Amino acid sequence: MPIKRTDYWNRTGAVPKVRNGDSTHGETVTDIEDFVLPYSRATLTTLRLWGVGDGLTVTATVNTTGLKVTTGVSIDDDGRAAVLVEGGVAVIDPAVTADAISDVPTAPVDATGVALSTGTLTGPKVLTIRYREVAVEGLVGNAPTLVHAPWLRLVDAADVVVGTDIVLAQVTLNAGEVTNLSARDRRLAGLAADRLQLRAARSDLATFTVGQGVFGELRGTVDGMVLTAGGNARRAVTVDVGGNVGIGSEVASPECSLHVEGSQIHSGGAGGGLSFADRDVEEFVADPAAGERWEWNSLGGKARLVSGARELLSIGHAAMVGEGLGLDVARRMRVRRGIDAAAGIWFNQSTPATTVADGGYVGMLDDTHIGLFSATGPFGLKLDTNDCTVQISPRPGQFDFFGFSGVAITVGGRSELQNHTNIHRGLTVTAPIGIVGGFTGPAAFFDGDVNISGRLSKGGGGFRIDHPLEPEGKYLSHSFVESPEMLNLYSGVVVTDASGEAEIALPDWFEALNRDFTYQLTALGENAHAFVTDEIADNSFRIRADVPGVRVSWLVTGVRRDTWADQHRIAVEEDKPESERGHYLQPTVPEQRSAGPALCAAMIDNALEAARQHAENS
Repeated sequence: MPIKRTDYWNRTGAVPKVRNGDSTHGETVTDIEDFVLPYSRATLTTLRLWGVGDGLTVTATVNTTGLKVTTGVSIDDDGRAAVLVEGGVAVIDPAVTADAISDVPTAPVDATGVALSTGTLTGPKVLTIRYREVAVEGLVGNAPTLVHAPWLRLVDAADVVVGTDIVLAQVTLNAGEVTNLSARDRRLAGLAADRLQLRAARSDLATFTVGQGVFGELRGTVDGMVLTAGGNARRAVTVDVGGNVGIGSEVASPECSLHVEGSQIHSGGAGGGLSFADRDVEEFVADPAAGERWEWNSLGGKARLVSGARELLSIGHAAMVGEGLGLDVARRMRVRRGIDAAAGIWFNQSTPATTVADGGYVGMLDDTHIGLFSATGPFGLKLDTNDCTVQISPRPGQFDFFGFSGVAITVGGRSELQNHTNIHRGLTVTAPIGIVGGFTGPAAFFDGDVNISGRLSKGGGGFRIDHPLEPEGKYLSHSFVESPEMLNLYSGVVVTDASGEAEIALPDWFEALNRDFTYQLTALGENAHAFVTDEIADNSFRIRADVPGVRVSWLVTGVRRDTWADQHRIAVEEDKPESERGHYLQPTVPEQRSAGPALCAAMIDNALEAARQHAENS
């Protein structure tokens, strides 16, 4: 149905006058024009803020002419409602004047709204709606009628009368074709009130009554606004004029963007957590790649600090079973000295920690030393951060290193193992690293395997075992076989065939490892002469004896030719460095023995310098 009313004005003259007649138009005009309309407009102006109330959705097809506006309502700043209603009409002719009432063409409004032509307009335009009435003869009896016909039009931004014209959309046109739609400057209607009381239905089974009650109130103050809760108007949320939000009855004046007092903040569910940004980042970064945004959350019983897809830190609950779940850090950590005497970490095995004093401490001793300390004594181990030397606090008796699986100790610098030092389950030493033992007694005792990546230099050597015939009371010792070359020995026994010949097959890697072969053949059990007929080729060689079926013992030697060996040939003779001249590795007379420690010290210093250069180049 159209929204309409009787027109009580005679508009035929230059100045409209109240129509004469028996229907007492003058009184009616007073009631309608001077009371009902001004009163309703004043009510809307007071209680409502102008803008779009509902509906009035604008649609278009891209790169096509024409717009569509659905039914709906808006309110202007004079309290007048512009209503597009099914069965009503609208003014869409861009050529009509603003104050025309009579002879104004209108377009019908159906259930979907009203269509608006865009003609051949080009450029940015503003689609607005304005309150308007047009005169139509004979709709109510024989009296003329004023029909509500909101005015829809496309205008330039400079022609919009703010508060009178309600913006529905920003439209970009190209020869009438719509290329873009925007909601910029579209304002929605609101309420103007000092306070908004929140009520809800409630029942009381004790008194068997049903009614409603006040459950909260939103009110404005000179400092912002306050949301109260409950019948006692307890302060729940406070928002100050700066936009700071306070939660809790104790927060009357929020001190930051979100200020909470009196309770915890809880975030749960699949996306639960606390998100915060880097202070140098001015916008929200959904997928941070360089720490632009961080998040505290909990997953699987762990509290986690996450940035993007990376979990940087987690703290596991005491109920979680497994190693490393207490505090797990995915990056290197730095501990700095603050108000304490030194930077470090204390360790306490007791639960709770207050029942027993701390047991140990790892931390800085001073600016250049880091160590492992007992809570009741001096340091047990100390590392010099300048030269990487390690000092272990002496104690009575022997000193043991245990490696329960694999290597017991890895040495990466100057290390002195003094007195009786046992290393169990293996020692790994990488050149150019040295170990200097005590000068009286064994330098070191290794119970297990010893791996050396590099050359081994010694005054002599061999094996020493419990004597196989008298293991309880004797040792049996043999010396190493020495050579100026990196020599490999291979031996065996072969039986010649009916023609006195035999072929000896060697491993398939033999020629890849060896060169410069030598041969020795010895007949066993018979006086026979044997010689090599074909030297090593394709990892085998052939021999012949002057007696068929004879057993021949053979021995082959070869010099290593692998890459490492070629790069690390032993210098058979070499001059001593200047710092070692006049000192001896194996002093044999008193004068030479007195120089022994000095030579060892010089060699240690040389090895240490080589180790430093190696570390810098690694």
